[in-house]
Amino acid sequence: MDRAQRQGSLNKGPELLTVQQFWRRLTEETGIALSRASIYRRINYGLVKSLRWGGKIFIPKTELETIKKQLFNGITNEGRTAGAGKL
Repeated sequence: MDRAQRQGSLNKGPELLTVQQFWRRLTEETGIALSRASIYRRINYGLVKSLRWGGKIFIPKTELETIKKQLFNGITNEGRTAGAGKL
């Protein structure tokens, strides 16, 4: 396998973004002012898939659509619908 073939096989996986890159893309594409801390909370609650590698957190680019759906459907960081508290 030559270098070009190895390079091509590496590029077949999902594109990974750092939290900073993910946050920037999300704010640019939606115009919603979501904090990076909120993204970390969504990762911790399991609402956004991520990969920890070498002390860094990476998020698949495909998760941009997931979080956009959550935001536009009113899903909070805890996985509950906004305004769905106890009566």
